[in-house]
Amino acid sequence: MVNEPTKEQREEARKVALRSLGETSLMDLAAAYLVEQNGQYGEAGNSAVEQFKYLPALQSPEGSELILGNLLGSRKDKKRYTGNVSEYNIIHNCAKIMNESLGAVTVQDVLTLTGSNQTVSERYKKSYISDLAQSENEEDKEIFNQVMGAYMQHFTDTKVAEALLTRAGANSKGLEGLVCDSEEQAE
Repeated sequence: MVNEPTKEQREEARKVALRSLGETSLMDLAAAYLVEQNGQYGEAGNSAVEQFKYLPALQSPEGSELILGNLLGSRKDKKRYTGNVSEYNIIHNCAKIMNESLGAVTVQDVLTLTGSNQTVSERYKKSYISDLAQSENEEDKEIFNQVMGAYMQHFTDTKVAEALLTRAGANSKGLEGLVCDSEEQAE
């Protein structure tokens, strides 16, 4: 028989998961994986995510920690210098961390992560995402699929939009540099 986690253990796991879901570099790398896998954003969306999410995330201190963790985790039989890590491994692992973290949070947390300030119905108020996924109730499983699908769509749409807006701003600054006097740029 598997020991069920205590309420305190679940709450601690939830806090850790929320920290992970709030970690910009981790989420930007997960976004690169999800956007690439999704295939619906085209070259403009994918290249914007690469340029303004993926590459900055890898260059950040948190990104360096993630790379180091992937390198050390890839070792064979714990022997030095035996591992093999790829870009794909790194972003895939970040997406796995994101997915596992989502399982440890509540339905209300997921709603809040989308920017909503609404309160979930009483039925789902204390439900963890993992409870819905593991439920014997088909309606709960359907709610799980819909919540996860809606969250993932919101997440990837938001990351692509942020990357495209950053690119648009950079293009605007570049244009200003071409056609404006230096004094006007300083203002």
